[in-house]
Amino acid sequence: MSTRSTELATQPAAAAPGRFACRAGLLAAAVALSVACTQVESAPGFSREDADKDESSITIAETTQGTYGGVHVGVGYVRKEEFTDESGEKKTGLTAGLRILDPLDPAKTLRIQVHAGQRVTVGEYAFLVQEIELGFKGSVRLRFEAGPKAAPPAQAPAPGR
Repeated sequence: MSTRSTELATQPAAAAPGRFACRAGLLAAAVALSVACTQVESAPGFSREDADKDESSITIAETTQGTYGGVHVGVGYVRKEEFTDESGEKKTGLTAGLRILDPLDPAKTLRIQVHAGQRVTVGEYAFLVQEIELGFKGSVRLRFEAGPKAAPPAQAPAPGR
């Protein structure tokens, strides 16, 4: 091996920091774009502050699943499209594709498209679609209105016990 090739092999590549800076810049641009493109639609009278305090309200990110009192709800997609509301009126807005598993009859899986403000009943469970958010990773906030309640969060033992 020549002296020249040994020097090149032992020195860090000069282009590496530039590649990382470029990737970091692209990531920052993608995050900024997703924040700028975030769109939210909420049910009438919905308040995020109140929902954050409500134990029967859960937020499920797109392509993930949430559980409440035994019912499993998966959010497959969030997108803007035309839908027909409960009164039969055609509207354009945010919708989400939900997959809901009834814990009392696991063979029954409901696939449904929902919009903000819609009430859905599955078996003995009923919930309100409080909010749909479209962005880099969309989400759906649901408030369970009927059905077995989930156990309250476990409390950490007091210090010294």
